[in-house]
Amino acid sequence: MSLIARIASLANRDRLTTVGFTLTGVWLFLVALFWLLGPAGTDGGPSGVARLVSIMGTVLPLALIWLGVSLARQLAILRAEAEDLRARLTHLRGEAAPVDDLPPPASRAAAAAAAAPA
Repeated sequence: MSLIARIASLANRDRLTTVGFTLTGVWLFLVALFWLLGPAGTDGGPSGVARLVSIMGTVLPLALIWLGVSLARQLAILRAEAEDLRARLTHLRGEAAPVDDLPPPASRAAAAAAAAPA
């Protein structure tokens, strides 16, 4: 992986971590707000099942947030590696480096197909 691709991947990783921490903080704030402002419970306290459900309702969204952050990191790394591989293949073929990853416009492809002998 080239140096520029690694730097871009690290910068994207830091941005994703910031988003993950922000979403985690927002979720924990909402949970605390719900517990503080929610209706008063029974005098005996919550039963075992109710306690388990409330703990899972707090922890599972956090796990999903960080699963998403982890998947986004891996996707950024794979994109950087794919870009580097494309550049290396282009260099090995001796072609000019493409400006973008988009295929040629349909009008050029249609004109080339029409100009080709049948």
